[in-house]
Amino acid sequence: IQHALHMSQEERVARWQVMSKVLWNSDVSRWAAAFIKDLAANQASRARSRMGPAKRE
Repeated sequence: IQHALHMSQEERVARWQVMSKVLWNSDVSRWAAAFIKDLAANQASRARSRMGPAKRE
């Protein structure tokens, strides 16, 4: 907080622009899609680990 209170206007503007870009590119729909994708990948990974190593023929 101390740093934020004393930073230059140029730094504040630069940081605000970066934050704004992240916020404009991240909405609830994108968050939900990423969450579901990660959840599915995690479940698939857990299922594979329960099956044990693949058998060689």
